[in-house]
Amino acid sequence: MNRTLLVITGILSVLLVFAVGVIVTLVWLRPGSGGEAAGGAQLGVWYDAEGTEWELLPDGELIITQAGGQVRVARYSVSADRILLRLDTNASAELLTGVAEVVFDCDWRERAVLRCSATAGGRVVPLVLARDAARARQEFGTVGGGGPGGGGAPSDRTGAEYVAVPAGNGVAAFRIGRTEVTNAQYAQCVAAGACTVPGTSGGCNYTNSAYAEHPVVCVTREQARAYAAWAGGALPTEAQWLRACQGDDGRTYPWGNQPPDATLANFYYEGRQDYDTTPVGSYPAGASPYGALDMAGNVWEWVEPDDGDDGRYIYIMRGGAFNFPAVRVGCGARVEYGYDVNNYVVGFRVVSPGP
Repeated sequence: MNRTLLVITGILSVLLVFAVGVIVTLVWLRPGSGGEAAGGAQLGVWYDAEGTEWELLPDGELIITQAGGQVRVARYSVSADRILLRLDTNASAELLTGVAEVVFDCDWRERAVLRCSATAGGRVVPLVLARDAARARQEFGTVGGGGPGGGGAPSDRTGAEYVAVPAGNGVAAFRIGRTEVTNAQYAQCVAAGACTVPGTSGGCNYTNSAYAEHPVVCVTREQARAYAAWAGGALPTEAQWLRACQGDDGRTYPWGNQPPDATLANFYYEGRQDYDTTPVGSYPAGASPYGALDMAGNVWEWVEPDDGDDGRYIYIMRGGAFNFPAVRVGCGARVEYGYDVNNYVVGFRVVSPGP
């Protein structure tokens, strides 16, 4: 009898715990409760870098509140890791971007930050939303700017950061990717149907998930151009690349004239056994005068010729790579071919107009 009673009590305890779990889950997922709604949209108020409020309501409605009043936006929609903000009513899109209708595509996998971009009037309009304006400014302010109407361009549709390079040495102001394009970023372009898959020969690592944050390699210049256009920019010209690397003083390396060591760049040196690409941004001490990383070593980078033609027979790479010695990496490192190649030591970064 006692044993039967114990069994019944145990079963009832398990059922009680299960019921409580179900109730807690339903309360957490209940629209308007402050948790994540079914489908993954994060409800509540978000802020952009200018302090504008973006409120996602449970019914799919988005309310944008600015200093001048409230703007009601048609709808937002949700997928596994994306949120689409559709600005198409009450002149909301024109107010923020200067274009009558626009859709911001937001990556919300970070949960604490929504990294968004839209194409408006032939330009990429970035938008970063966070739970407070200070965090939004921090995330967005890497290269200046504010909200989508602020004219800044700190990121592209993949969330890649850009740094500002001021005019000088006969080059107009522009922005350049803080790092080389990664496999994960390039994969977004492939998924969108705008890019083709990189090469798969020896040394190529695109399909290896462990290399997601490493620079994409085994891409031809044409593939790099296609990605850059999809991201809203272009490949840097030689002059742009060199200015981003050297600044005003004509330095030998991005960080100065001190020869590289294991804290400044990814390059080959005597006794090194494990040389390979490294995740982008792994050498912050080796930053250029404007904050660009990995401009010496890691992988060679595609650039465009400066003469204004289409570079049909001139294929140029700058910077050096992980398997080259110190004398072959740096701002002056340069390779030129008469044909396009896809090599396991060649990647690229993107530029966009400044300031």
